[in-house]
Amino acid sequence: MQVPKSSTEQRKLAKEMFKNYGMEILGLVKELENGDWKERSLACFLLGEIGTQTPSRAFNSLKEAASDDDWRVREAVATALTEISHKRERDFLEEMSEWVEDDNSKVKRAAVESLRFIARRKPQKILYIIEKVKTEPDKYVRDAVSHILREITKVDPELVEETCKKWLREGNRYTFLIVKHGIKKLDPGKQESILQQSPKRQASNQTLNVSKIKTLAADKEAGERRKALKEIRELNRIGVDVFPLLEDLVKDERGLVRRTAVLAAGLVYKGEDRKILYFSRKALKDDDWQVREAGANILRNVQEINEETLKLILKYSRDEKAIVNRSIGDSLAHLYFKNKEVLVTIDSLAGSNLQSQRKTAAFSLRNIINKEDSFLQKLKAWVKGKDDNKKWTAAYTCKLLKKRRDEAETILKEIKGTAETMKMVEKSLKELKKHKK
Repeated sequence: MQVPKSSTEQRKLAKEMFKNYGMEILGLVKELENGDWKERSLACFLLGEIGTQTPSRAFNSLKEAASDDDWRVREAVATALTEISHKRERDFLEEMSEWVEDDNSKVKRAAVESLRFIARRKPQKILYIIEKVKTEPDKYVRDAVSHILREITKVDPELVEETCKKWLREGNRYTFLIVKHGIKKLDPGKQESILQQSPKRQASNQTLNVSKIKTLAADKEAGERRKALKEIRELNRIGVDVFPLLEDLVKDERGLVRRTAVLAAGLVYKGEDRKILYFSRKALKDDDWQVREAGANILRNVQEINEETLKLILKYSRDEKAIVNRSIGDSLAHLYFKNKEVLVTIDSLAGSNLQSQRKTAAFSLRNIINKEDSFLQKLKAWVKGKDDNKKWTAAYTCKLLKKRRDEAETILKEIKGTAETMKMVEKSLKELKKHKK
């Protein structure tokens, strides 16, 4: 028979086969276990179905498959175990409690990954299992434990806070890494409160030289301010809690200090969306355009594009300073390459009545077009359309496409619109010709 490549289709096939043949498929499982990765994955899904009826007949084979060389087979093992956890919770928990004590890190990881279903419903029941791997040196096992902590946070954040504080007091560096990534769904303030329980962090906080950092951050020389950024990054790397420092710096009366604080937050909290958004929101309200520009800049380090991020982008795009528009446009382009759905926001900005928002769209398109030629077609479509705001945006974007001058000039010559749009067309053509000379 032909085994599908898709894991979703493999699961459907396994359910259908078990429904039709029941335990008779055990013989087929033995055959599939010696096949290619698709057949071995299907064998795992079949074992998951068997395990919902007789767990003892599935666990040994799944444990062997958990060490498979192909990651797709290992993922199938975790999914199969989760299937068993739905209907055979007690047997499942007893077995996973043993798996996490195995010498093989792949077996441990499969066990931890399969706890997600129960973690979202009865988190107290799995604490004793993840407790056994809280000092795990293997990165992939640690990541799996962090994922489980984030799942528990969705239903019981207080339990995560209490558990992580207790774990950190033991002073293990691997536990610290698990907790640091496992509490990302909590508020920034609570995250710092938890991490402060680490003895190493408490000791390293004594090395914090606030006065020196403030002096560097306020210097008019860019090189000195870069030293401040480097100092903050190094402190964060060795485990110092820099969050209170950055909060203090962002309230300083000197704009350069506030700007440095915001840029530092983007560097040290890359991937920690809550903290980046926290400092970006503070920067957005600042009277100094350089601070606002820094706040727009750090949004490019956001990992997940959500409603809160898009709201901030829209607010920044209304800024009267073109350099802020440029910075938020650059961030928007970065986010587009992480999630193509951002294109909806760019399209909306391009058709806005606000010139600042149209500029933001143009700056983001400039970056995207430099990497994806196909986006020139979007400009051509806007030129042929009826939306004059988008024609203006197309003209402004062409002005920025100095590396694609010939194509930009061709598009500009096709634009027919209002006096405001044609004025932008004229400016753009002059700019491109000046660059050509």
